[in-house]
Amino acid sequence: MGKKAYPLMGGLLILCILYALVTHTSTAVSTGGAGQASPAAAASEPAHPADEADDWQLILVNKTHIMPEDYTVSTAKVGAYLVDRRIAEPLSEMIDAAAEEGVTLRIGSAYRSVAYQRDVFDRNVEQLKKRGYSEERAKEITSESIADPGTSEHSLGLAVDFARGDNTDFVESYEKTEQFAWLSAHAAEYGFICRYSKDKESITGYTYEPWHYRYVGAKHAREISAKGLCLEEYLGEV
Repeated sequence: MGKKAYPLMGGLLILCILYALVTHTSTAVSTGGAGQASPAAAASEPAHPADEADDWQLILVNKTHIMPEDYTVSTAKVGAYLVDRRIAEPLSEMIDAAAEEGVTLRIGSAYRSVAYQRDVFDRNVEQLKKRGYSEERAKEITSESIADPGTSEHSLGLAVDFARGDNTDFVESYEKTEQFAWLSAHAAEYGFICRYSKDKESITGYTYEPWHYRYVGAKHAREISAKGLCLEEYLGEV
């Protein structure tokens, strides 16, 4: 081979090396590199994952917002009562914290299936009918304090009633107890709100229930309590 061929071969070798480098760089950029999400994958992630995670805490059930028929509750026990297992820990912590300060929070009612709620409602209607009320009027009176089946927060597993005396002793005078005073000061810290306030009856549709507490999560409970709102107002439903 002649001496003039060497410079030519050297030039071709340099071109091949440059081509290989350019091709490798282009491939690395187009794949995004190992362990990195592509722009398309990043764009598919939820914009507000925290908000979506809170959805179950803020589900609204009342006389105009009926529970979804396919709603299911995974329960856990707190004492002798069942609640949605996601609130079992904060509820237990709240009860224990009150006990450390000498205050006994005793649950008198918690999770109720829709079928059980129907039985509670119907039994109250029958009692009123025996006292002389028509069925229509008995249902009207009952619905002022007992939710129609499918409209009770108890069926969500997110609500508890704290009893003053025996398990059926739910009376307005609960607001005069040390239990109510403690809950008013601390319930929000554990994610609970007094659901049916005295000054919100026209909004909630229920009479004042100082014993009924609903879990909404600590973040929301603090804001609801600080602003003096009921859940309907907080969710912009009024």
